[in-house]
Amino acid sequence: MQRLSPASVLIVTNMFAFPLASAAAEVLLDEHGCHYTGEGADYHCHEGEFPGQTFSSKWRMLMARRELVITRQTWAVVTDAARLARGESMSGEKP
Repeated sequence: MQRLSPASVLIVTNMFAFPLASAAAEVLLDEHGCHYTGEGADYHCHEGEFPGQTFSSKWRMLMARRELVITRQTWAVVTDAARLARGESMSGEKP
């Protein structure tokens, strides 16, 4: 008969001792990597652009995402303008 390693015993024991923790980890995330909390009051992100952040609603997260996109686009325009002013190409190399 084959003996189980201590690590295997620990894993199996934890599976039966903490079933709720396992179920909590199986929350389905939406296309933004987020979900509403169990209470339904907050919108919490695990993946995507806001991992670890909580918003009062999905709409608030989408507004924060919109601001982030606008900021990135503005920064790209400013950076490109500065490169052109220095006489660099858009790839960052001098002609």
